[in-house]
Amino acid sequence: MFALEVQVSKKTPPPFPYTSPKKIHIGRLTRTVNREHILKIFGTYCTIKHVECPKDHAHPNLGRLYCYVEYVTADEAENTMKHMDGGQIDGQKITAAPVLILPKPRPMPMRRSPPPPMRRPPMHRRIPFGEDLLSDL
Repeated sequence: MFALEVQVSKKTPPPFPYTSPKKIHIGRLTRTVNREHILKIFGTYCTIKHVECPKDHAHPNLGRLYCYVEYVTADEAENTMKHMDGGQIDGQKITAAPVLILPKPRPMPMRRSPPPPMRRPPMHRRIPFGEDLLSDL
């Protein structure tokens, strides 16, 4: 059939230089799921470094519909996503996706401001032809 030829330039960096994610986003949770539930369920796969479940200020006893779980290694996070994405908690199908962290942007180079405009020398008053300035003295 047809052959497709792709040229890869070694000079161009990859489009998104993400680091390997250790943190995953758990979405579509029910409001009854809290931090302890997340620790118990997701701690069975690997060692959890940190769990962040944002509070709903209107209902502080109920959880939000998502949380973040950070693992010690990226492999542990990958393993958890493989097993839990599409799984069920409290009868609700959940999502498990990596939290991709972009590297810090490079600072913009300092731009020099343009030089101030040149000042024109003051214009000298011209004496019209035929006037005598000394006649007033």
